[in-house]
Amino acid sequence: MTSTAIIQNLRPDNKGRICISSLIEQGVDSFRAYTDKKRRIILEPMAQIPARELWLYQNKTVKESLQKGLKQAAKKQTKSLGSFAKHLKD
Repeated sequence: MTSTAIIQNLRPDNKGRICISSLIEQGVDSFRAYTDKKRRIILEPMAQIPARELWLYQNKTVKESLQKGLKQAAKKQTKSLGSFAKHLKD
């Protein structure tokens, strides 16, 4: 389980709403909400992706290759292969 940090005590407004905007990380666009056995409310941050990009997450080989390439790029272990413009279709 990941560690947690209490940033602040949140209190409901007069309509019973709690503002959590200060807790939301970039890229989060929705939450999965559930309760545990101790009746704690848990909000799991979610990020949706377009269906056209889903294949990347479903193809283990391609996903691992992409992750390897990103690590190499971060370490400056890449080389230019020139322009790929000639391979574009009009």
